[in-house]
Amino acid sequence: MSEDRSRYISVHVAQELRNAARDRCSLQGHSIEPDEIRERIETNTLHMHHVVYFSEGGDNTSNNLMLVCPNCHAKIHRRPDLYPIETLRLAKWHWESMPKLLPEQIEDPTWQRSCNDQPCVRIPFVLETFNLRYELIVPGNAIIRQIADFVGNFVLRPAFAFSRTAPFPSILARAEFDRVELALQSDPDTFLPPDLLISELNVGEGDALIAASDVRMVHMLALEVEREKEEIELETVSLRWAAVPRDLDLHFDVEGEGRRARVWYRHLGTLKSFPWAKLSEDIRCGYGPEILSFGLLAKGVYTISVHNYSNEIPLRDSKAVIELNIRGESYQFECPYEGEGRWWLVCRIDVDRGEFDKINKITDSIEFHENDLM
Repeated sequence: MSEDRSRYISVHVAQELRNAARDRCSLQGHSIEPDEIRERIETNTLHMHHVVYFSEGGDNTSNNLMLVCPNCHAKIHRRPDLYPIETLRLAKWHWESMPKLLPEQIEDPTWQRSCNDQPCVRIPFVLETFNLRYELIVPGNAIIRQIADFVGNFVLRPAFAFSRTAPFPSILARAEFDRVELALQSDPDTFLPPDLLISELNVGEGDALIAASDVRMVHMLALEVEREKEEIELETVSLRWAAVPRDLDLHFDVEGEGRRARVWYRHLGTLKSFPWAKLSEDIRCGYGPEILSFGLLAKGVYTISVHNYSNEIPLRDSKAVIELNIRGESYQFECPYEGEGRWWLVCRIDVDRGEFDKINKITDSIEFHENDLM
Protein backbone atom coordinates (compact mmCIF):
# COMPACT_ATOMS: atom_id res chain seq x y z
CA MET A 1 0.00 0.00 0.00
CA SER A 2 1.38 3.44 -0.93
CA GLU A 3 1.72 6.08 1.73
CA ASP A 4 -0.61 9.09 1.73
CA ARG A 5 0.91 12.11 0.03
CA SER A 6 1.49 15.14 2.20
CA ARG A 7 0.32 18.63 1.26
CA TYR A 8 3.08 20.11 3.43
CA ILE A 9 5.03 22.90 1.72
CA SER A 10 8.44 23.40 3.24
CA VAL A 11 9.61 26.80 4.45
CA HIS A 12 12.60 26.45 2.10
CA VAL A 13 10.32 26.08 -0.95
CA ALA A 14 8.12 28.96 0.21
CA GLN A 15 11.13 31.25 0.62
CA GLU A 16 12.49 30.23 -2.77
CA LEU A 17 9.17 31.18 -4.37
CA ARG A 18 9.03 34.48 -2.51
CA ASN A 19 12.53 35.44 -3.55
CA ALA A 20 11.84 34.58 -7.20
CA ALA A 21 8.46 36.36 -7.24
CA ARG A 22 9.74 39.27 -5.12
CA ASP A 23 6.75 38.85 -2.79
CA ARG A 24 4.30 39.76 -5.55
CA CYS A 25 1.55 37.87 -7.35
CA SER A 26 3.24 35.92 -10.15
CA LEU A 27 0.17 36.08 -12.36
CA GLN A 28 -0.28 39.84 -12.66
CA GLY A 29 2.22 41.40 -10.27
CA HIS A 30 -0.32 42.53 -7.69
CA SER A 31 1.22 43.96 -4.52
CA ILE A 32 1.26 42.04 -1.26
CA GLU A 33 1.39 43.95 2.02
CA PRO A 34 4.83 43.54 3.68
CA ASP A 35 3.29 43.08 7.14
CA GLU A 36 1.54 39.95 5.92
CA ILE A 37 4.60 38.08 4.68
CA ARG A 38 7.21 38.22 7.42
CA GLU A 39 7.22 34.68 8.75
CA ARG A 40 4.17 32.75 7.64
CA ILE A 41 4.14 30.51 4.56
CA GLU A 42 0.63 31.45 3.45
CA THR A 43 -1.36 34.52 4.49
CA ASN A 44 -4.51 36.40 3.62
CA THR A 45 -2.67 38.24 0.85
CA LEU A 46 -0.38 35.47 -0.40
CA HIS A 47 -1.46 32.05 -1.69
CA MET A 48 0.49 29.10 -3.08
CA HIS A 49 -1.14 27.66 -6.18
CA HIS A 50 -0.34 24.21 -7.59
CA VAL A 51 0.08 24.63 -11.36
CA VAL A 52 -0.71 20.93 -11.75
CA TYR A 53 -3.33 20.39 -9.06
CA PHE A 54 -2.23 18.41 -6.03
CA SER A 55 -5.31 16.20 -6.47
CA GLU A 56 -4.10 15.39 -10.00
CA GLY A 57 -0.60 14.36 -8.95
CA GLY A 58 1.11 17.75 -8.78
CA ASP A 59 3.97 17.95 -6.28
CA ASN A 60 4.98 20.59 -3.72
CA THR A 61 8.17 21.71 -5.44
CA SER A 62 8.91 25.29 -6.48
CA ASN A 63 8.61 24.19 -10.13
CA ASN A 64 4.94 23.31 -9.61
CA LEU A 65 4.01 26.13 -7.24
CA MET A 66 3.47 29.82 -7.91
CA LEU A 67 2.67 32.76 -5.67
CA VAL A 68 -0.67 34.40 -6.41
CA CYS A 69 -2.89 36.90 -4.63
CA PRO A 70 -6.29 35.68 -3.36
CA ASN A 71 -8.22 37.31 -6.22
CA CYS A 72 -6.08 35.70 -8.91
CA HIS A 73 -6.17 32.37 -7.05
CA ALA A 74 -9.97 32.46 -7.10
CA LYS A 75 -10.01 33.31 -10.82
CA ILE A 76 -7.75 30.36 -11.67
CA HIS A 77 -9.95 27.86 -9.86
CA ARG A 78 -13.20 29.41 -11.04
CA ARG A 79 -12.22 29.47 -14.74
CA PRO A 80 -9.49 26.84 -15.32
CA ASP A 81 -10.27 26.98 -19.05
CA LEU A 82 -8.84 30.52 -19.12
CA TYR A 83 -5.75 29.55 -17.13
CA PRO A 84 -4.30 26.36 -18.68
CA ILE A 85 -1.19 24.78 -17.18
CA GLU A 86 1.30 25.91 -19.85
CA THR A 87 0.01 29.48 -19.74
CA LEU A 88 0.36 29.59 -15.96
CA ARG A 89 3.92 28.30 -16.27
CA LEU A 90 4.65 31.00 -18.85
CA ALA A 91 3.20 33.69 -16.58
CA LYS A 92 5.35 32.48 -13.67
CA TRP A 93 8.47 32.40 -15.86
CA HIS A 94 7.71 35.85 -17.24
CA TRP A 95 7.33 37.46 -13.81
CA GLU A 96 10.40 35.76 -12.39
CA SER A 97 12.46 36.74 -15.46
CA MET A 98 11.93 40.49 -15.02
CA PRO A 99 15.03 41.06 -12.83
CA LYS A 100 17.17 39.77 -15.69
CA LEU A 101 16.12 42.65 -17.94
CA LEU A 102 18.85 44.87 -16.53
CA PRO A 103 22.12 44.30 -14.68
CA GLU A 104 22.16 44.86 -10.92
CA GLN A 105 24.38 47.89 -11.45
CA ILE A 106 23.16 50.33 -14.09
CA GLU A 107 25.06 53.19 -15.64
CA ASP A 108 24.30 55.32 -18.67
CA PRO A 109 26.79 54.52 -21.47
CA THR A 110 25.96 57.79 -23.23
CA TRP A 111 27.26 60.03 -20.46
CA GLN A 112 30.67 61.30 -21.44
CA ARG A 113 32.58 61.24 -18.20
CA SER A 114 35.56 59.66 -16.48
CA CYS A 115 35.43 58.37 -12.94
CA ASN A 116 38.98 59.67 -12.50
CA ASP A 117 37.92 63.22 -13.37
CA GLN A 118 34.45 63.11 -11.85
CA PRO A 119 33.75 60.77 -8.90
CA CYS A 120 30.89 58.37 -9.42
CA VAL A 121 27.97 58.16 -7.02
CA ARG A 122 26.26 54.82 -6.34
CA ILE A 123 22.59 55.12 -5.46
CA PRO A 124 20.13 52.31 -4.60
CA PHE A 125 17.12 52.41 -6.91
CA VAL A 126 13.75 50.64 -6.53
CA LEU A 127 11.18 50.22 -9.29
CA GLU A 128 8.28 49.69 -6.92
CA THR A 129 5.75 48.64 -9.54
CA PHE A 130 7.62 45.39 -10.12
CA ASN A 131 9.60 45.36 -6.86
CA LEU A 132 12.89 45.44 -8.77
CA ARG A 133 16.04 46.71 -7.05
CA TYR A 134 19.13 48.08 -8.76
CA GLU A 135 22.10 50.31 -8.11
CA LEU A 136 22.51 53.38 -10.28
CA ILE A 137 26.06 54.52 -11.02
CA VAL A 138 26.03 58.18 -12.03
CA PRO A 139 28.51 61.05 -12.18
CA GLY A 140 28.39 63.34 -9.17
CA ASN A 141 27.78 66.41 -11.33
CA ALA A 142 24.57 64.98 -12.83
CA ILE A 143 21.26 66.55 -11.81
CA ILE A 144 18.01 64.83 -10.89
CA ARG A 145 16.40 65.71 -14.24
CA GLN A 146 19.14 63.82 -16.09
CA ILE A 147 18.75 60.82 -13.80
CA ALA A 148 14.97 60.84 -14.28
CA ASP A 149 15.34 60.93 -18.07
CA PHE A 150 17.80 58.05 -17.94
CA VAL A 151 15.60 56.00 -15.61
CA GLY A 152 12.58 56.58 -17.86
CA ASN A 153 14.32 55.51 -21.06
CA PHE A 154 16.61 52.73 -19.86
CA VAL A 155 14.82 51.29 -16.82
CA LEU A 156 11.08 52.00 -16.89
CA ARG A 157 10.47 51.63 -20.62
CA PRO A 158 12.16 48.21 -20.94
CA ALA A 159 10.36 46.97 -17.80
CA PHE A 160 6.92 48.13 -18.93
CA ALA A 161 7.54 46.98 -22.50
CA PHE A 162 8.50 43.50 -21.27
CA SER A 163 5.46 43.42 -18.98
CA ARG A 164 3.20 43.91 -22.00
CA THR A 165 4.34 40.56 -23.37
CA ALA A 166 3.07 38.66 -20.32
CA PRO A 167 0.19 36.22 -20.92
CA PHE A 168 -1.88 38.04 -18.25
CA PRO A 169 -0.53 41.61 -18.25
CA SER A 170 -1.54 43.81 -15.33
CA ILE A 171 -3.10 47.22 -15.85
CA LEU A 172 0.27 48.79 -15.12
CA ALA A 173 1.64 47.13 -18.23
CA ARG A 174 -0.42 49.66 -20.20
CA ALA A 175 1.38 52.62 -18.64
CA GLU A 176 2.79 55.30 -20.89
CA PHE A 177 4.63 58.31 -19.53
CA ASP A 178 6.21 61.47 -20.83
CA ARG A 179 7.95 62.46 -17.62
CA VAL A 180 9.50 60.60 -14.71
CA GLU A 181 9.71 62.16 -11.27
CA LEU A 182 12.04 60.75 -8.63
CA ALA A 183 11.55 60.67 -4.88
CA LEU A 184 13.28 59.07 -1.92
CA GLN A 185 11.78 55.91 -0.51
CA SER A 186 11.53 57.52 2.94
CA ASP A 187 9.33 60.32 1.55
CA PRO A 188 7.68 59.09 -1.67
CA ASP A 189 5.18 61.96 -1.86
CA THR A 190 7.87 64.65 -2.12
CA PHE A 191 9.55 64.72 -5.51
CA LEU A 192 13.17 65.77 -5.72
CA PRO A 193 14.00 69.17 -7.29
CA PRO A 194 14.95 68.61 -10.97
CA ASP A 195 18.09 70.80 -10.69
CA LEU A 196 19.42 69.12 -7.53
CA LEU A 197 22.97 67.81 -7.96
CA ILE A 198 23.16 64.08 -7.39
CA SER A 199 26.22 64.63 -5.19
CA GLU A 200 24.02 66.67 -2.82
CA LEU A 201 21.38 63.97 -2.51
CA ASN A 202 20.96 62.92 1.11
CA VAL A 203 20.22 59.20 0.93
CA GLY A 204 19.63 57.71 4.37
CA GLU A 205 20.53 54.22 5.52
CA GLY A 206 18.27 51.68 3.85
CA ASP A 207 16.80 54.45 1.67
CA ALA A 208 16.65 54.43 -2.13
CA LEU A 209 15.46 56.42 -5.11
CA ILE A 210 12.07 55.47 -6.51
CA ALA A 211 10.40 56.43 -9.76
CA ALA A 212 7.16 57.55 -8.18
CA SER A 213 5.29 58.79 -11.21
CA ASP A 214 4.71 55.37 -12.79
CA VAL A 215 2.70 53.93 -9.88
CA ARG A 216 0.55 57.05 -9.64
CA MET A 217 -0.97 56.37 -13.08
CA VAL A 218 -3.06 53.40 -11.96
CA HIS A 219 -6.38 55.17 -11.43
CA MET A 220 -6.17 57.11 -14.69
CA LEU A 221 -5.38 53.92 -16.59
CA ALA A 222 -8.26 52.10 -14.95
CA LEU A 223 -10.65 54.72 -16.29
CA GLU A 224 -9.15 54.45 -19.76
CA VAL A 225 -9.61 50.68 -19.78
CA GLU A 226 -13.28 51.04 -18.82
CA ARG A 227 -13.82 53.42 -21.73
CA GLU A 228 -12.03 51.12 -24.16
CA LYS A 229 -14.50 48.33 -23.44
CA GLU A 230 -17.11 50.30 -25.36
CA GLU A 231 -14.89 50.79 -28.41
CA ILE A 232 -14.39 48.54 -31.43
CA GLU A 233 -11.44 46.22 -30.97
CA LEU A 234 -8.63 47.04 -33.39
CA GLU A 235 -6.27 44.77 -35.26
CA THR A 236 -2.73 44.74 -33.83
CA VAL A 237 0.81 43.81 -34.80
CA SER A 238 3.61 43.59 -32.25
CA LEU A 239 7.37 43.17 -32.60
CA ARG A 240 9.54 41.58 -29.89
CA TRP A 241 13.21 40.63 -29.97
CA ALA A 242 16.24 39.92 -27.77
CA ALA A 243 18.53 42.40 -26.00
CA VAL A 244 20.44 43.05 -29.23
CA PRO A 245 20.13 44.59 -31.69
CA ARG A 246 19.11 47.42 -29.40
CA ASP A 247 16.95 49.07 -32.06
CA LEU A 248 14.71 47.17 -34.47
CA ASP A 249 12.01 49.23 -36.17
CA LEU A 250 8.54 48.03 -37.11
CA HIS A 251 7.36 49.38 -40.49
CA PHE A 252 3.72 49.28 -41.53
CA ASP A 253 2.91 50.35 -45.10
CA VAL A 254 -0.67 51.12 -46.09
CA GLU A 255 -1.98 51.63 -49.62
CA GLY A 256 -5.66 52.48 -49.94
CA GLU A 257 -8.20 55.25 -50.46
CA GLY A 258 -5.99 56.32 -53.37
CA ARG A 259 -3.15 57.16 -50.97
CA ARG A 260 -0.03 55.54 -49.55
CA ALA A 261 1.51 55.96 -46.11
CA ARG A 262 4.18 54.39 -43.91
CA VAL A 263 3.76 54.17 -40.13
CA TRP A 264 7.13 53.94 -38.38
CA TYR A 265 9.25 55.71 -35.78
CA ARG A 266 9.34 58.95 -37.79
CA HIS A 267 5.60 58.95 -38.38
CA LEU A 268 3.70 57.19 -35.57
CA GLY A 269 0.41 57.57 -37.43
CA THR A 270 -3.10 58.20 -36.16
CA LEU A 271 -6.32 56.25 -35.60
CA LYS A 272 -8.50 59.28 -36.28
CA SER A 273 -7.86 59.54 -40.02
CA PHE A 274 -5.86 57.91 -42.83
CA PRO A 275 -3.77 55.70 -42.50
CA TRP A 276 -5.97 54.55 -39.57
CA ALA A 277 -2.91 53.02 -37.89
CA LYS A 278 -0.77 54.10 -34.95
CA LEU A 279 2.53 52.88 -33.48
CA SER A 280 2.60 52.97 -29.67
CA GLU A 281 6.26 53.97 -29.28
CA ASP A 282 9.75 53.52 -30.69
CA ILE A 283 11.79 51.13 -28.53
CA ARG A 284 15.56 51.71 -28.75
CA CYS A 285 16.92 49.57 -25.93
CA GLY A 286 16.16 45.99 -26.92
CA TYR A 287 13.35 43.53 -26.27
CA GLY A 288 10.41 45.64 -27.48
CA PRO A 289 7.58 45.28 -27.91
CA GLU A 290 6.75 47.85 -30.53
CA ILE A 291 2.98 47.59 -30.85
CA LEU A 292 0.89 48.97 -33.68
CA SER A 293 -2.91 49.16 -33.80
CA PHE A 294 -4.82 49.55 -37.04
CA GLY A 295 -8.28 49.41 -38.58
CA LEU A 296 -8.81 47.48 -41.81
CA LEU A 297 -9.84 49.47 -44.87
CA ALA A 298 -12.54 48.07 -47.12
CA LYS A 299 -9.97 48.15 -49.91
CA GLY A 300 -6.32 48.30 -49.03
CA VAL A 301 -2.94 46.60 -49.11
CA TYR A 302 -0.86 46.33 -45.94
CA THR A 303 2.83 45.44 -45.79
CA ILE A 304 4.59 44.55 -42.53
CA SER A 305 8.39 44.70 -42.36
CA VAL A 306 11.19 45.15 -39.82
CA HIS A 307 14.40 47.17 -40.21
CA ASN A 308 17.61 46.40 -38.31
CA TYR A 309 18.34 50.05 -37.45
CA SER A 310 21.19 49.70 -34.91
CA ASN A 311 22.60 46.60 -36.68
CA GLU A 312 24.94 45.36 -33.89
CA ILE A 313 24.24 41.80 -35.01
CA PRO A 314 22.51 40.35 -38.11
CA LEU A 315 18.73 40.09 -38.18
CA ARG A 316 18.93 36.29 -38.31
CA ASP A 317 20.40 36.32 -34.76
CA SER A 318 17.92 38.83 -33.31
CA LYS A 319 15.30 36.27 -32.17
CA ALA A 320 12.71 38.71 -33.44
CA VAL A 321 9.05 37.67 -33.42
CA ILE A 322 6.06 39.35 -35.05
CA GLU A 323 2.59 38.62 -33.70
CA LEU A 324 -0.32 39.67 -35.89
CA ASN A 325 -3.90 39.70 -34.59
CA ILE A 326 -6.38 40.28 -37.37
CA ARG A 327 -10.09 39.49 -37.67
CA GLY A 328 -10.04 37.38 -34.53
CA GLU A 329 -7.14 35.22 -35.72
CA SER A 330 -3.58 35.30 -34.36
CA TYR A 331 -0.46 34.66 -36.47
CA GLN A 332 3.14 34.45 -35.32
CA PHE A 333 6.22 34.91 -37.49
CA GLU A 334 9.76 34.13 -36.32
CA CYS A 335 12.61 35.93 -38.04
CA PRO A 336 14.36 33.45 -40.39
CA TYR A 337 17.70 32.01 -39.27
CA GLU A 338 19.07 32.39 -42.80
CA GLY A 339 19.53 35.36 -45.10
CA GLU A 340 21.59 38.53 -45.43
CA GLY A 341 20.36 42.08 -45.21
CA ARG A 342 18.89 44.63 -42.82
CA TRP A 343 15.25 44.13 -43.79
CA TRP A 344 12.86 41.38 -42.73
CA LEU A 345 9.84 41.21 -45.03
CA VAL A 346 7.14 39.63 -42.91
CA CYS A 347 3.88 39.59 -44.82
CA ARG A 348 1.48 41.41 -47.14
CA ILE A 349 -2.31 41.59 -46.74
CA ASP A 350 -4.54 42.51 -49.67
CA VAL A 351 -7.97 43.07 -48.14
CA ASP A 352 -9.77 43.68 -51.42
CA ARG A 353 -8.56 40.42 -52.95
CA GLY A 354 -8.63 38.47 -49.71
CA GLU A 355 -4.96 37.51 -50.10
CA PHE A 356 -2.54 36.93 -47.21
CA ASP A 357 1.04 36.46 -48.44
CA LYS A 358 3.36 35.11 -45.72
CA ILE A 359 6.73 36.23 -47.09
CA ASN A 360 8.99 35.90 -44.01
CA LYS A 361 12.32 36.61 -45.71
CA ILE A 362 15.49 38.59 -44.89
CA THR A 363 16.63 40.85 -47.72
CA ASP A 364 18.39 44.11 -48.58
CA SER A 365 15.30 45.41 -50.36
CA ILE A 366 11.90 46.44 -49.07
CA GLU A 367 10.33 45.94 -52.50
CA PHE A 368 8.08 42.91 -52.87
CA HIS A 369 8.70 40.52 -55.72
CA GLU A 370 6.79 37.44 -56.75
CA ASN A 371 9.72 35.17 -55.90
CA ASP A 372 9.63 36.48 -52.32
CA LEU A 373 6.28 34.79 -51.71
CA MET A 374 6.12 31.43 -49.98
